[in-house]
Amino acid sequence: MHRPLLPPLVSVAMLWSPGPLTAQRPPTFDVAPVAGIVSTVVLGTPDGNAYGANMVLAEGPAGAILVDTNLPAPPLTAFVVDQVNARTGVEGLRLVVVTHWHPDHSGGVSGFSGLAPVVAHARTVARLSEETQGVGLVTPESRFVAPPRAWNARPSLTVGDSSVFELGDERVHLMHVPGAHTDGDLVVWFESSGVAAVGDLVWPGLFPSIDAVNGGDARGLLAAVGELVDRLPPETVYVPGHGRPLTGSEVRTWLDALDAGVGDLTRRHAAGESLDQVIAGGLGPVDGLDWSMWGHAVVPESRWIELVWESLERERR
Repeated sequence: MHRPLLPPLVSVAMLWSPGPLTAQRPPTFDVAPVAGIVSTVVLGTPDGNAYGANMVLAEGPAGAILVDTNLPAPPLTAFVVDQVNARTGVEGLRLVVVTHWHPDHSGGVSGFSGLAPVVAHARTVARLSEETQGVGLVTPESRFVAPPRAWNARPSLTVGDSSVFELGDERVHLMHVPGAHTDGDLVVWFESSGVAAVGDLVWPGLFPSIDAVNGGDARGLLAAVGELVDRLPPETVYVPGHGRPLTGSEVRTWLDALDAGVGDLTRRHAAGESLDQVIAGGLGPVDGLDWSMWGHAVVPESRWIELVWESLERERR
């Protein structure tokens, strides 16, 4: 059996709440430094599971920035707000950034909307302002309908293609990545610290999740992440929405493997094979790679093939 080029680093259990919050089962607030003023924040339970997605906290003398807000659970949100307030300095929390609309990233906006401006891409704000169909996180191809958020549970500011501002000595870039995981993904690049918070654009060692219902595109995601790695300095550290921080070379290794698999599917699509034939045959072999380790509850191999096929069909039209 071939070993994977990049071992899976994401627990699918990190995608949803493992159980109710109680006084007997308080979450942990695990802060791990990444580089410069930037740290990751993971909410966990004593038994090793986690709540929602990674958050990113940048703390400096001029104040703090929080990226993503975890799940829409009021006790969890109140806990996160208390913990962030306890950590921030004299200047306090200056800005909250939401990388995309999915509930494990945007769910806690209401807890912060009275403390600091909350910013997201215009498409993300639109999704949260209207009834939106979502893709289930546990059962492949399942759906849920998210009702419109209350005004205080939506970002108060919108960004278009890009925005740059300074937090003391830290230069912060908000960069829109269209047609990737969703149509409203933001990357937050802390230039001075050399850290990029990339939300769900990168899924280390796994097939990436694509919200095709809301503007996501499999080939678009790979192209966008490739452009990002080419653009940012080679020493940049990437913090994904799920899993540990990654070096640029690790992200590139993950991309190269997926590109090889997509190249195989592209050839078979051009040769006239049907989707059913391709799913039955599976992804073609890539030297040193075992595709069976890349599938997971959210995106098994068959679903990844479908997502790439949908991208190829859109390009043909």
